[in-house]
Amino acid sequence: MKFAKYTYYFLLLIPVQLLGQVKTALLSESSSFHGPVSKLSSVVYARDSKFPKSPLLLLRKSVLTYDSTGCTIHRNVHDSGSAPLETFSTCIITDSALIHLTKNQSGDTVFFRIIHEISSLETITRSKNQEYQFYCRELFDTLGRIIYSNSISTFVKSKLEDSSCKELFYTYDTSGNLIKVRSINDPGSGYDKITETKEYSYDSLSNRIHARLLRHDNFPLYDFLYSYNSSNQLIRTEFHSTDSPWTEQLFYNKQGDIIRKITDRPKEKKHLVGEITYRYDLRGNWILREESLNGVLINKETRQFEYYQ
Repeated sequence: MKFAKYTYYFLLLIPVQLLGQVKTALLSESSSFHGPVSKLSSVVYARDSKFPKSPLLLLRKSVLTYDSTGCTIHRNVHDSGSAPLETFSTCIITDSALIHLTKNQSGDTVFFRIIHEISSLETITRSKNQEYQFYCRELFDTLGRIIYSNSISTFVKSKLEDSSCKELFYTYDTSGNLIKVRSINDPGSGYDKITETKEYSYDSLSNRIHARLLRHDNFPLYDFLYSYNSSNQLIRTEFHSTDSPWTEQLFYNKQGDIIRKITDRPKEKKHLVGEITYRYDLRGNWILREESLNGVLINKETRQFEYYQ
């Protein structure tokens, strides 16, 4: 089916007090690379661990281009079984504003994003084709933290009752840590609406150590417990629920990359050991990553970096 095509450009002006927070949000994963990266090409292969003799299949090919500040200016992603995704962006920093010009296109569907000043900072995201449309509005406080979002999904030719709506309310502690997210599905629908609350707690270093999901009547549905080493690296996660509890341990190399995962699922009587190996370039960025599960290679990714001189 051929979707209607849309083309949309926008300019966003952000008050100067929010520049630091917003620029950080716009910077991509390039901030974790070593050296000023101008281009990253990646190819991912994967195998279903249930079929260890099956071949590795191409999962994703992507090319990302960055400006000298680390902001993504072009993204081209091809996922197996999905429409290609292409994004063009330009980040311009001035004394009083951050100007971000973007055009996103996924297949024949263009996604819109507008950011502008109202009382604080607001983002509006829209996507639409002949069958489906999506709308999301987000509000931020003066520190650039999200405090509210409202999203609506509808099928264009369907009845109103087939649409879905979700509201999220965010709460922070005095250290700026997110401590509560209250979600309401289909607000305004009376007794049928679904309300859930996620609560988080942290240690003195602002590492998240506990997460809990509560039902509308405050009955706990599940808990996550997190442990860290002296380098503030996550080393253990425990998931507690009545259905399928599990634990996962993580081990790191000197570069700070995960090299081993041990997962135990007692109800399923599963003990899973994942081993990850890397090859690095002269800048210290990994260019080959291979992951095995209980001795079977399940994932392989190659990366090629180009750097600013």
